[in-house]
Amino acid sequence: MSLKLAELQHQSSALRDIGKAPKARRAAAAISMVLISVVSIAGCTSTGTAKAGNRISPLPDYSLTPQGWSPVTVGNLQISVPGTWQVETSGSCFVGGDGTVEVARTLNAPCTAPKTDNLQISTTYTSVSIAPNELVKPTGAKKVSINGIPVFKGRYPQDQSATLVEALGSELLVKGPETSKVIATVTHSPESVVLSSVVSRSPRGWASYSFGGISITVPKNWAHSQGGIGNGCYPGPVESTLQLDNDPSTYSHSCPPPNVRAGYLHAPLGLIVAVAHDGENRRSGSVCSKRGSLSICVDPTPFISGDPNQPRFASPGESDLLTGQILVGGKPKFLDIALGLGGNPVTAVSVFDSIKQG
Repeated sequence: MSLKLAELQHQSSALRDIGKAPKARRAAAAISMVLISVVSIAGCTSTGTAKAGNRISPLPDYSLTPQGWSPVTVGNLQISVPGTWQVETSGSCFVGGDGTVEVARTLNAPCTAPKTDNLQISTTYTSVSIAPNELVKPTGAKKVSINGIPVFKGRYPQDQSATLVEALGSELLVKGPETSKVIATVTHSPESVVLSSVVSRSPRGWASYSFGGISITVPKNWAHSQGGIGNGCYPGPVESTLQLDNDPSTYSHSCPPPNVRAGYLHAPLGLIVAVAHDGENRRSGSVCSKRGSLSICVDPTPFISGDPNQPRFASPGESDLLTGQILVGGKPKFLDIALGLGGNPVTAVSVFDSIKQG
């Protein structure tokens, strides 16, 4: 069974609410299952075989997110946790409520005691750590399948009461009473869809824009703005909006810290393209690819507190956000991009793959 690209794009409005309130996200999750069951566009089947130059990688299964929970993504892996849980990036192991999920570049030991207050961890407390690599090998590991994804599952070497899972090139460490429920939500991340898929031609009827030596095509119903975005305190992409920012002074690092609960750290489906600061260099750890005469360099995730290479428009711990830099025709000046992925990943792929010189 297959759907054409335009038919999949038509359903994107049902998925935009994933990064909003839990109730709206649950409604979007139910409809996203329709997309997952047909994973195909313009003759591209769910097996990943491509026709007419199109290929869509496996989509996130949002039906795995329980009511009141929220997706958290790192690299190719997405899990879900209760929307009230604290999201931590600094390794301080702050304990609040019934759970903490730490997104990190390298896996840290599970939280065992609060470091910022005198509270005692309740018997309902669960600690989660997720990192985009496979550096720690689980002891007694067994190869199993979770939601159709092959994983290695075992115990954490430094704490045998914690469960360590290697999946999709990432590590997931869980300790506490919600361990089984968290692990049961393992699925593909929206970022993995965007970076592993190919859409060779934008859907008919989309709108094209030129900015800074590149061309971009977005859904016709998206809003569009061009000029300086704001006063130096900007939260990131706006839903269904293309923002072209010609003010290199626009940064978000001076902004007040965002709500760091899992239910609020999601970037809606929208795109920012911004002129970079004079003399801006390629950020360390980014992965570059050629697209004609363009070089597109994608920043590593997750976004970490205090990282001097933190991209513009990214908040520490934010999920569903792809950022990077574009070097146009070898010129010594970058464009910064920020693509929110909190919606239909097929639409996100089509927008990202539309970026060309022009």
